[in-house]
Amino acid sequence: MAETWEYPQHQQFERVPSLNEVDPNDRKAVYAARAQKIRDDWVKAMEARLIKEKLDECYKTEGVNHCTFLGSLLCLGGLKHLLFLNRPEMP
Repeated sequence: MAETWEYPQHQQFERVPSLNEVDPNDRKAVYAARAQKIRDDWVKAMEARLIKEKLDECYKTEGVNHCTFLGSLLCLGGLKHLLFLNRPEMP
């Protein structure tokens, strides 16, 4: 019989101060902050990739009216924060 496969648990990393908040002479802290920044940026990139795939799928199913459908999704706030990742925060 085939063994049952389980999805592995995600590794949880301890949050550390950002690069701006650590002492530049503390190499361990700088390394930890840099690694955290890389992980955070990677997560944002993968979120954007998933959203793009969903948008492409929506375009394929909805056709030229995909904007109408996407407008309702944006109003729900499900995609809004991910679609505008690179825009500065509005005051």
